[in-house]
Parts: sequence; structure tokens; C-alpha cells
Amino acid sequence: MFNFHSLGYKEILITGGTGSFGKAMVGFIRENSPRSVIRVLSRDEDKHRIMRSTFGEDHIIYIIGDIRDKDKLIRATRGCQLIIHGAAMKQIPSGESDPDEHIATNIIGTMNVAEAALFHNTPRAVFLSTDKSCSPITLYGGTKFVAERYWINCNNFAPNTTFVATRYGNVANSRGSVIPLFASLIQRGDRLTVTDMCSTRFFMTLDEATSLVATAIVHGERGDLLIPKLPAFVMSDLVKAMQELYGDTGLDEIGLRRSEKLHEDLMTRDEIKNSMLLAECGAELKSIYAINYNHPHKTSIQRLSYRRPDAYTSNSWDFVERLSVENLNSLLRDIPCL
Repeated sequence: MFNFHSLGYKEILITGGTGSFGKAMVGFIRENSPRSVIRVLSRDEDKHRIMRSTFGEDHIIYIIGDIRDKDKLIRATRGCQLIIHGAAMKQIPSGESDPDEHIATNIIGTMNVAEAALFHNTPRAVFLSTDKSCSPITLYGGTKFVAERYWINCNNFAPNTTFVATRYGNVANSRGSVIPLFASLIQRGDRLTVTDMCSTRFFMTLDEATSLVATAIVHGERGDLLIPKLPAFVMSDLVKAMQELYGDTGLDEIGLRRSEKLHEDLMTRDEIKNSMLLAECGAELKSIYAINYNHPHKTSIQRLSYRRPDAYTSNSWDFVERLSVENLNSLLRDIPCL
């Protein structure tokens, strides 16, 4: 199903390719499309060294580069049939203190990747967005909202390139997410620092993230924004699950930061009205929703009407599955990095 080489994607570029998602996507492509050549672009030379020792160099080209450098991107994308754009600055506090850095990477850098795709008439380009871009209240979320809309808009003047975007929540086992942070604090014997025990967050694994992007590669149409249906948890339940697994070292509840939501959004109310359910989606995901901003839906994959919810937030319990402490314990045990 996900043999990209058989679809004509013989050379694939992944920006941010040495990050958590990038490494997972490289593993996914090697397993499902072993003949495809993967170009891994990242500005962190030490992560390149570590990744090279893990994956080797068979069908992988390691490129040290920054998406802020358009000339390097144009060279890196030459001959590619597929671009997966995952590079971004993601830390919310740094976005608030150094907004120019987030703007330069998340907006200007994304524009550079899109222009490189346009320059070479790359057949397909997939962008990774975030729930923070939905009704954004942070600089980081605002930059991803702009980047998301710019990327989709490129379809209006790209007759030879299909631009597709994906949007999803924090990935449970990615670097910088709360779950590995809590695990490391407990294992060191440190107290947990929790902003609000009543806050809720979506739960997604790296396997689900790669499956969503793979679906966007195979089935995404021009102007599509693909959003998965994800379960969610209450922070107090996550804390209990982590303490049951690793021990109780105590916790401090410090209150929400100025730039933090109590509950996350994956679709606005207006987006829900225009969404369709894909009849076919990645094996790791139960449901994927499509919002198309540019063109009427085509027939490459069936799109279904469904009973639309009033809201798609991480506490919409009439639509979103709430993960119990027991559910979380089971899921956490299956996360390799923990």
C-alpha cells in the first residue's frame, strides 16, 4: 500500500530528517519502499552522525542544511519526486522570547521549501502542521498557521506539484513532548512540574504520525489538509499512569502559562463544517478527515459525509475517546523510548 517507489517517488527529501518524526519516517520508508532513495536534510551535524550509525548509508543521503537557505534547498531537492517537510522550531517558550527565529524557520523556511518544489516541478510535497496552528494563541502556533495556509495556497500556481498538509497533536514519544519529560524526571527522582491537572491533550504515536503522512502521500489531493481522529487524556490521568509505571516522586502544579491552552483544538467549528471523512486511511489510524481549500474533491479516494461534531477539541468527550489511566498504562508500555 505504501510502496512509494512504485508510485514514482524514487527520490524522497525529508526536511528535519534527523528529528523524532524524521527518523521514524526513514524507518517506515525503508520497510515499505526499500528501493526509494531518502535524502535526510537537517542542520544538526551530530544528529546526522548518530543517524548514520543507526541506519547506515544504503539508499540514504545525509545533507547538512538549513531550510532558511533557499539555495541549498534548491540543490537538495533537484531530482526529487517527493518532499516531506517536517523541519520546524517547536518550543513554545522560545517562540515567545525569540519570535524572529520561529518566523525565519517556520514561515520563511517553509516558503523556501515550497519554492524549491515549484522550481523543480516536484510532483508531490507534504507539510507537517500541528494542533497549535488551530485557533493559535502562541507565536509558534501563529507561524505554523501561516505556513499551513501558504503551503496549501501554493496549489493555486503549481500545475505540476500537489501540495498537501497534515495536522496532528503532540506525538507521545517525540523529543520535547511531556511523556518522555515526565519519565526522565521520575527516573532521576525529581518532582513532576505540571501546569494544570485538568488540562487535556491529544495522544498520538510516531507510528500513527508516519501512517498519516503516508496516507497524505498516497491519497492526498491538491489543497488537502488531513487531520486524524485521535484519543485524548486528562493530565491528572497521565500523571497517575506515569507514577504507577515509574514511581511517585511528587509533583508541583504551577498553573497554565500565558501562552498555553487548557484544551487543544484539531479543527475549528468552521473547518468541521467543510470536512469529509476518508473512506480509506492508514493502518495505524481509525479515521482521517480531509478539508480541501483549493479544489473540489476528486475521485481517487472516496470521501464520505459523517455526523459532524460541534467541536473537535481534546475535551470533546462526545466525539473524542478519553483515555483512562489503564489505557494510558497499556499505551505507555508499548512506547520504545520509555
